[in-house]
Amino acid sequence: MKAKKFRILDIAVIGIMVAIMLAAKVALDVLPNIELVSFLVIIYALCFRWRVIFVIIIFVALQALLYPPGDWIIMYIYIWWIPAVIGLVFKKVDNIWIWSMISGLYGLFFGALCSLTYFAFGYIEGGLSFGLSTAFAKWISGIPFDLTHCAGNFVVMLVLYIPIRKALTGIKKTLSI
Repeated sequence: MKAKKFRILDIAVIGIMVAIMLAAKVALDVLPNIELVSFLVIIYALCFRWRVIFVIIIFVALQALLYPPGDWIIMYIYIWWIPAVIGLVFKKVDNIWIWSMISGLYGLFFGALCSLTYFAFGYIEGGLSFGLSTAFAKWISGIPFDLTHCAGNFVVMLVLYIPIRKALTGIKKTLSI
């Protein structure tokens, strides 16, 4: 298979995807753990494949510029790759219920995945035991938010998957990308 060239059209599409993701993130910031970023990362991976890599990099960089620095930046560097990789690996799966479950589970385990950062901080500060207890405490304290995140991700995917995937597939065909 011959590698495709990176075109100006790709840059434009990536820019639009980042703008949509950033606007959705900012618009829903007032709601705790109700967000469209997880949905968009998955749907972009399914529809626009490798372009999602650039979308994530630019999105995280813009978030780091827009919001005060904190430990969240470290989490954002790795956390958005998980749904992207799942979307890239399971690209042939076109089942709303499977994607809703995957998205919901991602929301449910979001806090556990973020606690890896706290494990690292705790480990550096006080060793393995302190790292584990720090990560566990952060994860447990965030479970109510993870439950909200799970439900939100599930419902968002359930409601938006079919119309957005259909629209993006149509756009992809129209643009020949």
